[in-house]
Amino acid sequence: MVVSTPAGGGGRTGLAWLVCAVLLFSTIEVVSKAIQPARPPLQLAFWRFFLAGLAFSPGAAMAMHRRARRPTAADWGAYGGLGLIGVTLGIGLYHAALARMPAAPAAILFSGHPVIVAVLAPALIGERADRRHWLALALASAGMVCFSWDHGRLSLRTAGGVVLMLASMTAFAIYSTLSKKVVDRHGVRVLSAATFLAGSLALLPVTWTADGPPWRVHTPHHWLAILYLALLATATGYAAWFHGLKQVPAVRAATVFFLKPVAAAALARLLLGERLTPATVAGGLMIVAGTAVALRRGPVEPP
Repeated sequence: MVVSTPAGGGGRTGLAWLVCAVLLFSTIEVVSKAIQPARPPLQLAFWRFFLAGLAFSPGAAMAMHRRARRPTAADWGAYGGLGLIGVTLGIGLYHAALARMPAAPAAILFSGHPVIVAVLAPALIGERADRRHWLALALASAGMVCFSWDHGRLSLRTAGGVVLMLASMTAFAIYSTLSKKVVDRHGVRVLSAATFLAGSLALLPVTWTADGPPWRVHTPHHWLAILYLALLATATGYAAWFHGLKQVPAVRAATVFFLKPVAAAALARLLLGERLTPATVAGGLMIVAGTAVALRRGPVEPP
């Protein structure tokens, strides 16, 4: 059955949460690249999500205490599986890819995951994209091609990073879609704490074996960067993302992620003085147009 998106402030509030999340996510590549020569990629992934999971834990404990229904063994198994998919695979591969390619092409590639969400959502959660969403995906994808055009030579030299990033965005799409299905059971804080801690702890033996003990961070500014990535870009960003995901259908929510390369380009222009090329401007306009089409109120398929 096709129903209309609920009217009122809930949808607008959900979209505001999603936009805030994407703006925070847009800073990850720049900060990560700044400290990655001294921080192995899997160590960075571990610290990001382990510290973010710890930050969510007190709120998660209070949320479980207030709810009549406590997580069952099946719930914990589901959260652990999501952590392995979204953090161990998705983010582990993301940082491994980011170490092998420049930040701009990495942001562009990873931001293409809404197309995978649209393909997987019918099978995973029974949520189907309508013609309006496919038009939006086509417009935004064309914009992504324009962004890629500026960075094509860079990505050709980093084929291994491209393959890893494609695998990462696929894992993140699965994680994001399935999280939509389970986030209402015990709330954002429980979901985030459980998946972040499970996924990061699964990364720990891998990065310890490959890179040594992860606590060997020798300079204060590296710790500041790690704390920013963990507490703001990750904990706050994912909290905003999941709050928005509770109020907005998964396909529609994922389309907001197309704004990530636009935000990253704007930040690069403002903070780093990077030049905006005609292809970048054209791509940004198409991405914004596609996102606007996706965010218009209209009939959607309920989960």
